Amino acid sequence: GTSTKLDLSTAKFDNLDDKYFKRVRPAKKNAEKDIFDSKKEKTPLSDKRREVQRSTDAVVLNAIKASADRRLLRQYLKSRFQLWNGVLPHKLKF
Repeated sequence: GTSTKLDLSTAKFDNLDDKYFKRVRPAKKNAEKDIFDSKKEKTPLSDKRREVQRSTDAVVLNAIKASADRRLLRQYLKSRFQLWNGVLPHKLKF
């Protein structure tokens, strides 16, 4: 796990609950159609979800900018996660 902490105590995430993260499943279609011909349709994001995501991102980005080690933290968040042979993910410490 990570030991890096950001101060998000002033942020309000009241609108983010389990119901918000629940996936919306599309209605089932007739089984008579050929299942290989149909392409999966992506569920479009609602404007409300986009606005909530933008506000959440703004709070987190402001917390990163206020952090003492913001340059290192930005590089860490931009980096790609990789494992090599012999590296045990449960023993990693950030």
